[in-house]
Amino acid sequence: ERFDETYHENITASYDGMAHQQGPIIFTVLAVQKSWDDPGDGNNVVLHELAHLFDFDNEGADGVPSLVDPVSAPDWQSLVREEMRRVRRGRSLLRPYAAEAPSEFFAVAVEHFFEQPDAMARQHDELFRALVSFFRLDPRSGTVLDPSEGSLADALEGEAPAT
Repeated sequence: ERFDETYHENITASYDGMAHQQGPIIFTVLAVQKSWDDPGDGNNVVLHELAHLFDFDNEGADGVPSLVDPVSAPDWQSLVREEMRRVRRGRSLLRPYAAEAPSEFFAVAVEHFFEQPDAMARQHDELFRALVSFFRLDPRSGTVLDPSEGSLADALEGEAPAT
């Protein structure tokens, strides 16, 4: 089925995209087109919904993506709480939707990580380093990191992986 403008799950809710834990990702054609029309605006429904899949892989959508080592999860959760407070205060690069829930925070952060990496690195250094560690990629340069370079724990302690 093709959803040109909005996907309606029920009478009160509509979506640009939706990820299901054990099923397909649904995108509207219009939302995908808008995502690619301005690749630097920090809004990308494809990246957003794909980010949810990393979260779902970790026993449900709780904002702790599957790429987080369980030992580092409490530090990640602390960083997310701190960053969500910044969003609520209007002191964040991330749009207000990031403050809705930890799962949405992660998805919005992924959008900005890939679409606005320079601004994110400047304004959210610790979060940016954590995402570089997760994805083993620095989107500023396109550098793919060796798996042995830097861990999430290192990133949360202020040690940037070599890029």
